[in-house]
Amino acid sequence: MKKLILTLTFILITANAQALLLDINWTGNSVVDVNDFPRLGSNELQGVGLGGPVNNSAIAFQAYEFTVKQASYVNYLLISANVDPHGDFWEGSGVTVPNDIDVSFLLFEGTSFSGPGQDEARPDTMTFLTDKYNFRSIDSSTNGVYSDFQIPFKSELNVGTYYWLMADARNEWGDGPAGVTFNYTTDFDGDLALHKIHTPEPSTMLLFGSGLLGAFMRKRKRA
Repeated sequence: MKKLILTLTFILITANAQALLLDINWTGNSVVDVNDFPRLGSNELQGVGLGGPVNNSAIAFQAYEFTVKQASYVNYLLISANVDPHGDFWEGSGVTVPNDIDVSFLLFEGTSFSGPGQDEARPDTMTFLTDKYNFRSIDSSTNGVYSDFQIPFKSELNVGTYYWLMADARNEWGDGPAGVTFNYTTDFDGDLALHKIHTPEPSTMLLFGSGLLGAFMRKRKRA
């Protein structure tokens, strides 16, 4: 019985420790919308980051296509980013102020095709949208650096389905940021489906453990 109680205690401690970085396969397909020549281009400007060249036209949004190697559930999106300011001074006073950008992240399921040869891949159906998050530089001349910024991203991912992760920096007028460059990378923090199926909920384990412990104590009392 002591061994059973020790085993149960270990399970209770580790029941929530299932989070891991999920294995994502980026296909290489991407779409981007650039403000100075508005269009949704496919497979162009890969790796330029969100925001475009400093003091130039901005990228309003971009999306990258991916698949997963095992069915997974995403708990959090981890964003590592570099905010490159445009260097403006506040009202010409010579006082530098932080530059910032508001970004939301969207998950799309499925891929549709368009273009003259029906070969331009692009996102199909949006299934999840985060809040907008504000990323700031330290001041007008010093970059802001973010490491594994955690964003809730409660989404299920299945094998055999194509997904798109989009970073969207459009403001209320539909334009992108004014020169601020937002370069970012992402990781998916979550659970493999196998863990979710076979790992009981902590509350269930707690009730089960309490019952076993109570039965054990009653047995000792009678003895």
